Amino acid sequence: MLVVKYPCKLGIISHVWLYLCRKSIFNYRRMYIFNTTYHVDDVLKDDFIAWLRDTYIPAATARPELHRPQLCRVLTGEETEGESYSLQFHVADNACLETWYTAVGAELDMAIQERYGERVIGFNTLLEVLE
Repeated sequence: MLVVKYPCKLGIISHVWLYLCRKSIFNYRRMYIFNTTYHVDDVLKDDFIAWLRDTYIPAATARPELHRPQLCRVLTGEETEGESYSLQFHVADNACLETWYTAVGAELDMAIQERYGERVIGFNTLLEVLE
């Protein structure tokens, strides 16, 4: 990395930071969000949320492909049996997502099936971040 020393009040560290910010702007890469929406029986919702927080998310983010997990409740405005939740991770591209799924994701899907059976149903969506 090229660091140029400028005679000003910002200091060397500020110039390195400025260089990195500019570099990241010019090397902008698309970012994707890997979303899984789960529908969970009312009886299991507290256990499922705890399991996601304690087991699934740490296992999913132990590898470098997925990061910035976010767990959300889906607000439907309708009276339904059960609750829906969205679990999102940022991922660089589809190749990273496939690598993660082969290494960890398939095993985590199987763990959900073994633990909850048909009382938790999920579907995946890959979203492209536009802004």
